[in-house]
Amino acid sequence: MSSYTNKISLLAGLMLVESICMPVYASAVNDENGEAFQNMDSLNRLGQEAIKRQDYAEAENYFRRAREEAERNGSRDFIKEMDARRAAMYINSNEPSRAEIILAPYLGRGMDMYMLSDYLMALRFNNKPEEAMAVFERYVTDWSSMPVYGLQNAGDIYLRQKRYEKARDIYLHILTREKAEDVPFVQLGYAYALARLGHYKEAVSAYGKMANVSQRLNNVIAGDGDAFLSEGRVGFARRLYGLLGATESEREEYQLRYALALVNVGKDYDNDALNFRRDELLGDRNFYHEAEGILRRLEKSSNPDIAHDAEVGRYANRLHKGLLADSRRGLKKLLEADAGDAAALAVKSEYERNPQHELKTFYRESLDDDNNRERSAGAAYESYWGNNFYVSREVSRFWLRNGETKAVYWQSASGLRRQFDWGSVYGELTRYSGTGKKYGFRAELEYEFNDLTKLSLEVGRRMHRHAAAVAEGVSENYRSVRLSHILTPRLTVEGSYEWARLSDDNKFRSYSADVEYLLQVRHNFRDKLRAEYSKEKYAEDRAYDSPWRRDDYSVGFARKWDFSKIQTSWELTTGLGWSRDNDEKTSFAPGMRLEYTKGFADNQSLVVGVTLVRYFNKEESDDERKHRKSGYALDISYNWGW
Repeated sequence: MSSYTNKISLLAGLMLVESICMPVYASAVNDENGEAFQNMDSLNRLGQEAIKRQDYAEAENYFRRAREEAERNGSRDFIKEMDARRAAMYINSNEPSRAEIILAPYLGRGMDMYMLSDYLMALRFNNKPEEAMAVFERYVTDWSSMPVYGLQNAGDIYLRQKRYEKARDIYLHILTREKAEDVPFVQLGYAYALARLGHYKEAVSAYGKMANVSQRLNNVIAGDGDAFLSEGRVGFARRLYGLLGATESEREEYQLRYALALVNVGKDYDNDALNFRRDELLGDRNFYHEAEGILRRLEKSSNPDIAHDAEVGRYANRLHKGLLADSRRGLKKLLEADAGDAAALAVKSEYERNPQHELKTFYRESLDDDNNRERSAGAAYESYWGNNFYVSREVSRFWLRNGETKAVYWQSASGLRRQFDWGSVYGELTRYSGTGKKYGFRAELEYEFNDLTKLSLEVGRRMHRHAAAVAEGVSENYRSVRLSHILTPRLTVEGSYEWARLSDDNKFRSYSADVEYLLQVRHNFRDKLRAEYSKEKYAEDRAYDSPWRRDDYSVGFARKWDFSKIQTSWELTTGLGWSRDNDEKTSFAPGMRLEYTKGFADNQSLVVGVTLVRYFNKEESDDERKHRKSGYALDISYNWGW
């Protein structure tokens, strides 16, 4: 059995040319010339026989001669029949522009509904959906007068143009005239439109009427499930796949296909626009845990082909999770048993292309409203070490300044991370040069409850990074907890809490909450809304270059433009912020950030970000610290993976 692949097959893209039901007009000619009528009828039959042989040039010749004969005899109904046959022939032979030319003269009130249906079909296939919708809305006032195939074609046009309410209404009208089993693609179109309108429960019920009727229809349902999965609608996709399979063996096959779709959801398509849409809709989300559970169960299947493909799928899933050792060992075992195992070889090829080293160089600079100026530059390197261990090394230099207070120091950190299927454990040792403290450390545990919720716990010791604090050699022993959760495919929330004891016996606490909502992904741009809140507080007011209590609020709008052909993207974030230092009045701080990303060959990329902020209503504090009216941030990084 061949390995299943992840492939979007939108119902809206089905071209149902075979559903064209061209009528055969009765040659109701009041024959005053029997010989002429017989000649016309003979040419008509010869043309139809030529179509059966797919000799369209000969068919056109016969139909044209019959039409000319009818013109000489004034047989208008026969002329219409010949034009209708020629138009249908050209639609079926992939020449819709010629069909459009033939049928255009008949356009108008009272136009034969079959010919109008074919005219809409010609416009659709000629990539003129807007014109087709205009014709339909102008000339079709009574849907019951239009043949089913014409209405179905109109519904398909509206569906492809994302006019889902209109498409739903058209499909529903057809289903009041026909049985669902007689028009299966109308039923599926209706279900798809319901899903796009957010009526998921009704959509599942509508899909269920066509589930397991035939393999072809099941493949359409599965394809629609893949399409929604690529947009993060995993719950709906799961329910669609749950409809499929009349026997246990068939159910296992569709569950395998679903699990592999989860594994391969991040694989690129040949279409850059689809890749961009998928990446932005999914964000950093993956479906490792759900796929792992399904594949582990299917490995025990009595069907050896399903068990084998499930095993290969697990190794691909672990590869995407960063569990390289698990993937490598499993693939080696399979290929030792069968060196020609195509599915295992495909995953092995992906393993070999997967970057295992990453080097990043960076420069950052910022200046805030409290005159804190910070610059840093350095390089960070991470490499796969083996047995799911990753080693890292970072060296950076910091320049901190507030007024006359300055601090300059080096920081070098060596880390080791172990990846597990439930998360990761990370440990790091830090050495400082130019500060009162020489060493620090960090330990982090990241635990994934499922594909939606992640918890991070961190403890460590580090310099308290403010100019005055570093100059005085003040360090901190800190702890933090961070929880992130995907509430809906478009809404993500994250909260964190950190508390620290400083080496001068002061205490520090901070809270933060972030909410991000995806508004839309259209064409080559994506829109998001963001809201953030943070609070920082010291137990005692010391002479650090920061307020002892600060509250920050902000809301923002971000738009990202993607230019895949030149491997470039721009993102502009505009925001409104409010902050309060100590017992001062609240200040207002609108700002904007522009980020440029440029990709290069061999997994290289450049990222440049610039942030500008304007501060209003800032007042002098009790310690006469001067506030700034503007601030900025600049960050530049170059990344290289191999």
